[in-house]
Amino acid sequence: MAHKLAIFGISGRTGCELAEIAGMKGWEVCRFVRPTSTGEGAIVHGRIVRGNFEDFDRVVETVADSVAVYCLIGPRPPYTDVFGAKATTAIIATMKQTGCNRLVCQTGAMIGPAPNRSHPMEWMARRFARWHPQAIRDREEQEQFVGTSGLDWTIVKPPRLTDSVPRGQPQASASLRIGLLSKISRADLAAFILREIHIGHFYATTNLCEGRTPHMIPKHKGMSLRSRNDVPMSGLSICRERVDRNDFRRYISKEAC
Repeated sequence: MAHKLAIFGISGRTGCELAEIAGMKGWEVCRFVRPTSTGEGAIVHGRIVRGNFEDFDRVVETVADSVAVYCLIGPRPPYTDVFGAKATTAIIATMKQTGCNRLVCQTGAMIGPAPNRSHPMEWMARRFARWHPQAIRDREEQEQFVGTSGLDWTIVKPPRLTDSVPRGQPQASASLRIGLLSKISRADLAAFILREIHIGHFYATTNLCEGRTPHMIPKHKGMSLRSRNDVPMSGLSICRERVDRNDFRRYISKEAC
């Protein structure tokens, strides 16, 4: 019998990538889609549950019998539809009711305090927070709700996401430095998350396996993670690679939020 994976935030490209990989590997994928969402038509794997987060029965239908939940809901430009924290509380409550205990939540490298950010990256994070304070507050509240949920959780904090081809396993580490030009492909991120859901290297039992990670995962640069006992949530980092300096002008902060 196939394991069931519930995905919230499926209309984005990262969610679509994960659903495709999970489906091809034999997972039963259940995708929660709000009526106003777009993009799910490109996915061939999994079942769709349509509804709003206020519709508790629809959320239960999505989570029921799942071995894990992947949550990547969050604000998008122009950052006026801010609902991530409230929706995450509904997901957490449903997981507790249905007995699903494994939660992986994706936010971004610009969210919250992070001593592993470079100075330019920290400058960009503060600038973005001034531009979009409501979106940042929503993300920070979302992380706090996950961190105090009592579930076996991991928060994934990638830097800039790209649509480049997968290049192998990224490194995950609490001390890996995240710079303004850091990036990771959606394909690599999705594959890493699926492995984490299945294997659980970053369950909340240690300080996010800091120091063990290079022995488990080949050394590449790109992304951020964190887990339950890592409080304050300074971040377990992943970065796949760095880009040409010309990409600095094309850096889009929305990908880090």
